[in-house]
Amino acid sequence: MSKKSHLKKTSFFLSLFTIFLFFISPQISAQNNSDQLIVGTKIAPPFSMKDTNGEWEGISIELWKRIAEELNLKYQWKELNLHDLLSEVEASSLDAAIAAITISAEREQKFDFSHAYYSTGLSIAIPIKSDNPWIAVINGIFSRQMFIITFTLFLILLVIGASTWLLERKTNSKNFHPNIVKGIAGGIWWAAVTMTTVGYGDMTPKTLGGRLIAIFWMFSSILIVAAVIATVASTLTLAKMDPLVIEPDDLAKARIASIEKSISDRYLKNRKLEAKYYDSVYEGLLAITNNDVDAMVYDAPLLKYTIKEKFGEKLSVINNLFEYQSYGIAFPEKSQLREPVNRVMLRIIHSDEWEKTIKKYLVS
Repeated sequence: MSKKSHLKKTSFFLSLFTIFLFFISPQISAQNNSDQLIVGTKIAPPFSMKDTNGEWEGISIELWKRIAEELNLKYQWKELNLHDLLSEVEASSLDAAIAAITISAEREQKFDFSHAYYSTGLSIAIPIKSDNPWIAVINGIFSRQMFIITFTLFLILLVIGASTWLLERKTNSKNFHPNIVKGIAGGIWWAAVTMTTVGYGDMTPKTLGGRLIAIFWMFSSILIVAAVIATVASTLTLAKMDPLVIEPDDLAKARIASIEKSISDRYLKNRKLEAKYYDSVYEGLLAITNNDVDAMVYDAPLLKYTIKEKFGEKLSVINNLFEYQSYGIAFPEKSQLREPVNRVMLRIIHSDEWEKTIKKYLVS
């Protein structure tokens, strides 16, 4: 081969190599520019929450920001619920997840954890009972349950009164006014006095259909009045009693709120206790104030913070801690982030500055 031919061949391969570099260089550059971690979190005040501007803040959030700053990590937040958060860490869809995530043996089998950065336990939120029994009675009278009882009773009176009026309005207009408003109002009055066995006798049905309804209503009223009296008495008695739950052993007799797939959910299932699930601590605590449940079992600091911020003097958290647990940062298995994060995190959580951060969010 001549020297000229050799030069041409060399030039040809150099040209191909240059073209190859030209096409792949944007991809290499893009990979370098997009070297940004995806960090998952969830709403779990005071560990992770959003401020009025929609920016993330809280104990866990501040910890991660300090770690990222020291390690010069670029990242973006991804908000998920607890179930999806853990699932995406397991699937390596997230580079890390931080919030109030409890370290457990079950979770450790699916992904890796950092060292613990906060230790706590489960506790129980309950309604606060008034020291004045009369205030408790008044609150019971104007409670949601009493409203439901009264409204249901009114609907029954409306149905009976309107049905009787429809049958009586043409042949018994003297007792049941033909006008729809006056007639139904009169029918409700008749149903009410019949139910309470007052029976003034100022209104009486005369048609066969009307009298059949009257017979049915007289006997039904006995059962209805008995049921209403029993329910009202029970509601007012409970309003004056001490809290239904004052320790974990009392949970067996209570209606319990919790969050599905959480450590509190596992605790309840292990003890064969049923719970009504809510999407957040706030919704579970709200259910207590609405008398939909008697108590909520969840992480103590999350219960205390939400009560302090949202429910004032309506709810409290019992003093007992149980099912002790620690929070950590979750990583996919064999993550290269785990060791450098651990080294920096241990230095941060043993500093005076970290103590100030804890007090900032957890001390009233």
